Amino acid sequence: MINQEKKDILNKYADYKADIKRLEETADELKVQVLEIMQEASVEEISLPSGKLTLASRRAWTYGPVIVEKEKELKVLKKKEEQVGTASYTENFFPVYKENK
Repeated sequence: MINQEKKDILNKYADYKADIKRLEETADELKVQVLEIMQEASVEEISLPSGKLTLASRRAWTYGPVIVEKEKELKVLKKKEEQVGTASYTENFFPVYKENK
């Protein structure tokens, strides 16, 4: 049985998750504009009262056909170990919240 205090905690968690989702969507929409502003101003860092924005980059690697083939082979080998039980795993539990539509 879940008492009212525990229900309140569950509802608070769900509310926070919904708020985070909305805030992330808004931030993603602004991200393009922020990038344009920083690039137009030719700045890599902007100080704000609440912190600083830094222009960062990340490399995305593309590998040759030999490496791609080896990755596929490794994936097959991993799956086989999972199926026969020679691979080990850990299981972590976490709550998942989905907003009603």
